[in-house]
Amino acid sequence: MASAAALSAALRAGLLANDDAGAIDNDALQALCDEVGAAVVGEVAASPLLWEAYDSTGGVNVGSAATVVIDTIGQDSDDVDLAAGVVTINRAGTYRVHGRVTVNATSGTSRSITECYLERDPGDGFAAVPGTYGLIYNREVTEGGGVASFFRVIDLDVGDLLRLRADRISGTSTIETIANGSGLMIEEVT
Repeated sequence: MASAAALSAALRAGLLANDDAGAIDNDALQALCDEVGAAVVGEVAASPLLWEAYDSTGGVNVGSAATVVIDTIGQDSDDVDLAAGVVTINRAGTYRVHGRVTVNATSGTSRSITECYLERDPGDGFAAVPGTYGLIYNREVTEGGGVASFFRVIDLDVGDLLRLRADRISGTSTIETIANGSGLMIEEVT
């Protein structure tokens, strides 16, 4: 297929020649327009993927490992799906992945620690992504809130699944996610 510039030049030349003759061949003109359009579309790269969602409801008890249910999309993309807090990647690429988890001690007086991290399932089961771990010290109910965040550049394939996890790893206080405090952003590196 010819380049868009070459087809555009051919289209201009054809219009001028047809105009001088006093008649324009509409079928030939439409065929040239279709070919130019296809060439232009083929030369335009897809825009970089940008997707973001957050947990608008909170209330997930993280007394044992739990998925942080991100449920509200802030920036959507056709190349990412979200269901029950699990993200599905529909376009392979290299991505900057930013995540944050915010929790609070809702009852108890035990000093507790909550571990937060990103998990990926490339098709053979979920596993923690190295470099995404964060810890939150939950002192007690009146001083028990905190946030952990991470940033990673990761190569992802079509069908990869991602999810945020949180787990109280010490102490006995009740620890829960906070509404609007946790989220995930996925941004394609171009």
